[in-house]
Amino acid sequence: MRKIAFLISLLILSFGVVAKDVAVQPEGSGWKITKPKEWKLQADDDLWSFYRENGAGALQISIYKFKSTISEQQFLSIAEENNLSGAPLDVIQVQSFPALTAKYVDSGVYWKVWYIAIDNEFLFITYNCEVKNKALEEKAINAMVQSIRKA
Repeated sequence: MRKIAFLISLLILSFGVVAKDVAVQPEGSGWKITKPKEWKLQADDDLWSFYRENGAGALQISIYKFKSTISEQQFLSIAEENNLSGAPLDVIQVQSFPALTAKYVDSGVYWKVWYIAIDNEFLFITYNCEVKNKALEEKAINAMVQSIRKA
């Protein structure tokens, strides 16, 4: 009985110190993203980089601001202009925002890109790593992108 009580208390303690995800918001923007606590953030004005110490790759968000809300036609045009790989673009849903994604391999490097429009901001998001490591952070990067929402 004492062993069971000891194990239960260990479980309770371990859940108490589990890392929580952290929501972050670029200054002056109308959106935020949630990152796992163990992921680091290096933020410059228009470029945010997320990575794990000794991780497989990096998720980067380039932020482009426009004077007015981005129309659907503008969104598609900007995404196509920035799709330099020529990889097929797939329509996805990120919250209620227009979004496209593509993935490809170039010189042994796996790339996944997302294009998202939030009001007057265009997010160009990339993730890259060695091809052999592409599955290691897939769940985390997809969860981060799916967590993008209005602030």
